[in-house]
Amino acid sequence: MGILLIISFAFISYYLRYINPNRILYFLFAIVCILSILGIISYNPNQEPYLNFSGIVGYEISKFLTSFFTKIFSIIIIISLLLFPKVPDRYLKKFSFILLALFLIQLPFKSPVFISEYLGFFKYPIFIILGLVLIYQNTKDIIKTKDNKATIQEEKEKKEEKEESAIKSTRIENYIIEEKEPELIYRKDIVDVLKEEKTKIEEDVEDLSRLIEEKFLEFGIKGKVVSKTIGPLVTRYEFEPAAGIKLSRIHSLADDLTLRLKTSDVRITPPLPNKGLIGIEVPNNHRKVVYFKKLVQNEEFINSKKPLLFALGVEVDGKPKYEDLARMPHLLIAGSTGSGKSVCINTIISSLIIKNTTSTVRFLLIDPKMVELSLYEGIPHLLMPVVKDKRLAVKVLKMAVAWMEHRYKLLAKVGAKSLESYNLKTKDHRPYIVIIIDEFADLILTQGKEVEGPIARLAQMARAVGIHLIVATQRPSVDVITGIIKANFPVRIAFKVPSKVDSRVILDTIGAEKLIGRGDMLYIPPGSSELQRLHGAYISEEEIYHLTNKIVFDYLNQKFIEKFSNSNKELIHNIIEKGYISIFCRDDDIALEEKQIIVSNLIKEYLNLGISNEEIIQTIEDIRSEYYQPIEEFSAYISEEEEEISNFSGNYDPLIKEAIKLIAGRKTTSATFLQRKLRIGFARAARIIDQLEELGIIGPADGSKPREVRISSEKLEDVLKRIK
Repeated sequence: MGILLIISFAFISYYLRYINPNRILYFLFAIVCILSILGIISYNPNQEPYLNFSGIVGYEISKFLTSFFTKIFSIIIIISLLLFPKVPDRYLKKFSFILLALFLIQLPFKSPVFISEYLGFFKYPIFIILGLVLIYQNTKDIIKTKDNKATIQEEKEKKEEKEESAIKSTRIENYIIEEKEPELIYRKDIVDVLKEEKTKIEEDVEDLSRLIEEKFLEFGIKGKVVSKTIGPLVTRYEFEPAAGIKLSRIHSLADDLTLRLKTSDVRITPPLPNKGLIGIEVPNNHRKVVYFKKLVQNEEFINSKKPLLFALGVEVDGKPKYEDLARMPHLLIAGSTGSGKSVCINTIISSLIIKNTTSTVRFLLIDPKMVELSLYEGIPHLLMPVVKDKRLAVKVLKMAVAWMEHRYKLLAKVGAKSLESYNLKTKDHRPYIVIIIDEFADLILTQGKEVEGPIARLAQMARAVGIHLIVATQRPSVDVITGIIKANFPVRIAFKVPSKVDSRVILDTIGAEKLIGRGDMLYIPPGSSELQRLHGAYISEEEIYHLTNKIVFDYLNQKFIEKFSNSNKELIHNIIEKGYISIFCRDDDIALEEKQIIVSNLIKEYLNLGISNEEIIQTIEDIRSEYYQPIEEFSAYISEEEEEISNFSGNYDPLIKEAIKLIAGRKTTSATFLQRKLRIGFARAARIIDQLEELGIIGPADGSKPREVRISSEKLEDVLKRIK
């Protein structure tokens, strides 16, 4: 009995120090310890237990301790258990040695029976001397310290100063942390895998300047080239015409200049702002590639506090150009095949995932071509797998409208006018949602008004709630980019297009047909109607592959540790490199069953798990069901089909039996799992989960973790019979 009580005291002391330093519990523990000390003092082996000052409990503790130690040391043991939760970490080692010293000092007076019997020398006074030496060695520093409190305070201040300097540090080995917004994390380890090359531009600027002046003079236009700006793709010559020269005459000579300069697509710009000069842009013979890495390594990008800032390219003079998607607030991109449109989308996505976590930005990718955006499959920033089906794309856009309306209700509750102010007021941080549609023409020609309606609503209203659209098409015709679309997308980018008509559709003016491709673009910035010529940054498919693989590796490794309690870097690399990542995040993956068997064998080989392949496959399905973390807004969307059956007759949802069959025999389940398997909305799946909990088929909610399934395959038939 006594040994159990002492073990209980030791556990409580440990609990109060390392697990939960609860003041009330410590106060109660102190009372019990004081009573135990009084019990030890009044202990008499010949007395009845109930006559002890502390009762039977005090008697049992006293009996146990005094059979091994002296009364004084028994009291010291109880006091040490009481003081242990409060001893500062820096004195814990000294505290232990002092306790050992006191044990040695008491040994000559009383040692345990079994020690005295076999090791009688413990009675020798040498242990008293040894104990006193230990006490002196561990207390001399404390005795010599005159102002111990001041020392503690000084150490505390130094520690706080060190922590503060660590927080303010702008760069650490793999990433850079923003001081005021810890959510923005610059992933330096990802940027390091990108390419960067340097090439030189060699241009005979003087000769071209002279030729431009001579050619204009041939047509009776006097003037001179005042200055020139050499860029990575074109060189801009700033021409000052003589007085009395009409601009229309100069613009009409663009083709003649192209012929005289023996180049391609000379572009004559409108008057340059605040200069009174005409820009003449001539393509360089040696084009310089602007690598994406150079732009994202720029201090302007690294130090920015804007979560939606992305690298767009460089201006004619080579100056980096960054834009904030929140300012736009939506972006329309058009250009013919091979002009750089897809690379532009890749640089935007890559810029955002380099600096944002899933708590600040989430993506919704719609890719009717099924190949362009598949490179990003598996990154945790996605809200759902890349949407490749056109009919599903319509449903997803309608869902986005419902999310928008839900967020407006949240903003109205707290009186906020934007997502940014809502996040500041409530501290309930909602991520920005970026919806990217590649090849919009194919989508709108097949789905028509069903697509145009949700996009128009989102473009008109979604900015304030942090939902932004990026729409791209290689066919900028009037039946694709309608008046409604253009009116709600003031910010547009045009890459090279085949004709002046296409240029007018996208930009409302000519000029895009004169571009030279490979990232050359005309850009209408937010809040302005003046065109800017930019050269887009280049990021290769290989770079995107390495960039996304790094992010997916970190996320999948975390999932393996959660689900298998183990992980292996080589295993994760094999899964990603062989293209098996899709089985962890897509239900509609091609050859899903065969891939699951292959991956389960790999997992069994690398992790040495003592479980069957069927259990491993079930764990893979669990990971897949919760791979992309849903947001609260998912519950806001109810499809037309669900609205019709929302008031179904009976006690349970008509699909509840199908749901039970799906989860029977599994370890866990979730609303997202049912949503994907039954092809229903999140709201309905959540209702089915609630009904399954009422039936006792699944366990209660435990935060964001999946629900425990409490039904086996053998009991399936009995459960189904009970449901009407």
